[in-house]
Amino acid sequence: MSTLFKNLFIIFLVSMVFSSCELLDLFGEEEDESATMCYSISGNILSVNCSSNKYGGCDGGSLGTYASWSDCSKDMSAVLETWRTSGVLAAGPNADSGGGGNNSSSAPGYCTSTYQGPQGEPQRDSFCEAAWLYLCKNGYSPNSKEVKSYCDLYRQMNDISTPKENCPYCR
Repeated sequence: MSTLFKNLFIIFLVSMVFSSCELLDLFGEEEDESATMCYSISGNILSVNCSSNKYGGCDGGSLGTYASWSDCSKDMSAVLETWRTSGVLAAGPNADSGGGGNNSSSAPGYCTSTYQGPQGEPQRDSFCEAAWLYLCKNGYSPNSKEVKSYCDLYRQMNDISTPKENCPYCR
């Protein structure tokens, strides 16, 4: 009986190895497949992770696609450091393409490729820049909760700031 058990166990192992190539994923054999850097923001906390393009995209926003998983993983610290030091959400240096569906068909006509809003009052103007990032760089709708929230915050700060300036991305 023990020989039968050993033979069945060997047959089971061999069939598992040959029947499913997906087992290789469990052991990291396909580490360099393409990936997308996903992000979510809660208050002033940014969370990023790399998601395999093989299994779908991001639930939240995207900061770009990468030819390999390892490039995406390397950029995570750069993205988090940029956020920590400047409050700016930007794709990492190894990204192949921009995130969030940013293209000319999804961005409003008043979007610009670089931030062109006010810069005299950093506390207030960072909200305008955040609206620009979501709207023009990440392809969010002007009616998205993210863009609306940052524009509302900009307007509130603008009410108590001098000089008063309009944010071109908040309409």
